[in-house]
Amino acid sequence: MDETTARLRALAAPRRGLLTWWTPAPGEFSARLVLDDGSMHDFDSPFELARFLSTPMSNAPATSSGLR
Repeated sequence: MDETTARLRALAAPRRGLLTWWTPAPGEFSARLVLDDGSMHDFDSPFELARFLSTPMSNAPATSSGLR
C-alpha cells in the first residue's frame, strides 16, 4: 500500500453499502448503490459508478452540510 492510500484510509473509514447492477438491454448499464446511511445513488454508466467509488467519503451523515 502506498503512502497516499494509507493516508486516505486513515481519513475515511470504510463505509458499507449494497450495490445492484443490471443491463436493461444489450449495451445498456444501470446500477444503484444504497449506502449504510440510507442514501441512494443511481448510475447510468459504469464510468460514473467508478468515479463515485473512487472519491473518498467522509463519515458525516448525509444530512450534514459541507463537502463530501
